[in-house]
Amino acid sequence: MRRTLVALAATTALVTTAAIAPVASGARFSPRVANPYDGDGQVRNILPPGSHGNANAADAAAYEANGTQPANFSDQLEMYDALNKVDPYGLADSDLSKYYKDARLGGVAADTVSTESPKAGVTIVRDSFDVPHVTGDTAEDVAFGAGYAGTEDRMFLTDVLRHTGAANMAAFLGPTPGNIRMDQAQLRLAP
Repeated sequence: MRRTLVALAATTALVTTAAIAPVASGARFSPRVANPYDGDGQVRNILPPGSHGNANAADAAAYEANGTQPANFSDQLEMYDALNKVDPYGLADSDLSKYYKDARLGGVAADTVSTESPKAGVTIVRDSFDVPHVTGDTAEDVAFGAGYAGTEDRMFLTDVLRHTGAANMAAFLGPTPGNIRMDQAQLRLAP
C-alpha cells in the first residue's frame, strides 16, 4: 500500500508539474503567444487510463448499470495501449500523433473545453482530455492554480497522502490493522 501511495504521489506530482506553465517574476506567462517548444507541435505526452481521478456515486452507478465510464476516464487508453504494440525504433515524427497527445504548454486553443479563474490573476484552461493548463500573473498565482486544479481532480488522493504523511491514516480511513501499521511505519521513517 505504501509503495502504491508513493507511486501515486510521484505520478500526481509529475502530471501536475507537466501541466504547469513556468512564470517569470511579475510577468504573465502566455504560452499561446511565444513558446520555444511550440514550433512544430511536437511536445507530446500520454497518460494511463483512469488518470482523470474523479468518479462519484452517479458515475459508479452508471458504470455498474451499463458500463458507461466517466468522462475522460479512459480516453487515452487506446493510444497508451498502442505503445505496447509498436517498435519504438521504427517510429517517425509523423507517427507520434497516433500514440501521444499534443501537450504544448498552455494547451491548444482549438482543444479548449473550459476556462475558469478561481481568483484574480489565475486562469485554468482545460483541454479535450481534461488536462489543466495553469497560467498566472505571478509564480504564487500559478502555484495557487496548480493546487486548485489538483484538488479539483484528486481531492481524495491528496487528503489520503496528507494523512499518510502526518501518520494519521487510521484516524482518516479507520483503525484497521493495516492503517495502524502504516501510521507506525511512517512515524519510524519520518518522525
